[in-house]
Amino acid sequence: MKSLKAQAEGSDEPAEGARAAYESQLKRFAPILAGYLRELADVAKNDGASVKPLLRAYELDPAATEGALARCVAELQKKEDWPRAAEVLAGAQRVKPDERRAQLLLDLEFKAAEKEPLLRKAKDHPLRYYLSLPKGWQRGKKYPILVTVDGAGCNFLGSARSYTSRRGDEPYIVVAPCTFINTSNHARGNYAMYSDEEWKRIQELPGSAATFDHDGLLKVLDDVRADFGGEEKFYMTGFSGGGNLTWIMIFLHPEMLAAAAPACPNCIPLRKVSDHEARKTLPVHVYQGDKDQFLATILEPQWRLVQAMARAGGFEKIDREMLPGVGHSPCVEKVLGYFNGIRKGK
Repeated sequence: MKSLKAQAEGSDEPAEGARAAYESQLKRFAPILAGYLRELADVAKNDGASVKPLLRAYELDPAATEGALARCVAELQKKEDWPRAAEVLAGAQRVKPDERRAQLLLDLEFKAAEKEPLLRKAKDHPLRYYLSLPKGWQRGKKYPILVTVDGAGCNFLGSARSYTSRRGDEPYIVVAPCTFINTSNHARGNYAMYSDEEWKRIQELPGSAATFDHDGLLKVLDDVRADFGGEEKFYMTGFSGGGNLTWIMIFLHPEMLAAAAPACPNCIPLRKVSDHEARKTLPVHVYQGDKDQFLATILEPQWRLVQAMARAGGFEKIDREMLPGVGHSPCVEKVLGYFNGIRKGK
């Protein structure tokens, strides 16, 4: 069958015959292969990798594998292993969409997102993002959104985890967009969260990285508000290169933000800033380590740029706090403390 498959993937005319023969053989042996894969999944059910053979069995023989798939999901739910239960259902949905299963998948994704940031895509934009829901999240309630943008390291999942691991019982929905303006190194390896198809589409889009990130984040926020009860105004921080998008949102959309706290941030010049009245009252507090190796050469000149744009644009509440002994850091504890104080009116 491997030989037939190799021939079937050719592009000349004889490949058509090979493709038909391969498909005929696959149809003939699919139930047998599916049976072996179900047995393999059952033997290795305590191993996280067991999900893959089960899903492959479902692809080959959905009808015969339906029961095993349902039992697997039920066992994972009993263990409160929401991420893997969601993985199984998502794989099944790709093979054979089902409305009831789609609703259960959504419920499991919600539960999974309370334990571990969940990778999602904006509905109307290619931007991907990590989402984490607060403990005890419930439909119908409103929750503050905290957007965190990583720097040139592109560790977007790590950026999300740094806030989810420290928020405790605070009710933030944490959003970490997988952006491009944070770095000039758009190596494919930095963006493994995008599929090959998504990656190709992004490369073909017109406009700059700044435009892509800005437009994408607005769409992500729309989704988080609609699907997860995010509040209208949001909190935002960006570390290092993540400061670029943070300053863009501050200077272009002050009315959308509850507060911002860039950390050791970069900033790119903007030709135009918002004239919305909110620019006068939006609280923006920059955290900057005084031992930051990039301070003198890069960040200090860019801070002067921020000050100039703020003065020219009428942004009145932008300040900076120098942190003694701190290097190039996302200052997570400081940022969280600042947002908590703003949110609670302290």
